[in-house]
Amino acid sequence: MTIVKLPLADSEKLETRAVLKKTALAHRYLAELKGRAVSIPNEAIFINILTLQEAKDSSEIESIITTHYELYKANLFHNSSINVAAKEVQNYASALKQGFYEAKKNRLIRLHDIIAVQQKLEQNNADIRK
Repeated sequence: MTIVKLPLADSEKLETRAVLKKTALAHRYLAELKGRAVSIPNEAIFINILTLQEAKDSSEIESIITTHYELYKANLFHNSSINVAAKEVQNYASALKQGFYEAKKNRLIRLHDIIAVQQKLEQNNADIRK
């Protein structure tokens, strides 16, 4: 396998006035969200909803299409009658949650955590290719 080194983007093109303004705006909204998230009695409910929605939307890129109904049904009834797409989205959401909680616990994302999330996502023990 050949590794192709891509050139780094020119920082002058990335750090334009417009981008920096949007960054400041995003920072403001993230701070607002952080403040509101603390007021939620059970943070896990919020995280579960967000990860499930993200997993569903991201899976559609790979032509894994399911409905919210199927996802909620799969969460309620952990049996073999759930469809393959819902199970795939559940794996994705579970991997996202694992990554979130590891990052929160350690206050950083380690290579070990990335590998663990990938293994959970792919349902195997693959490692980084050398």
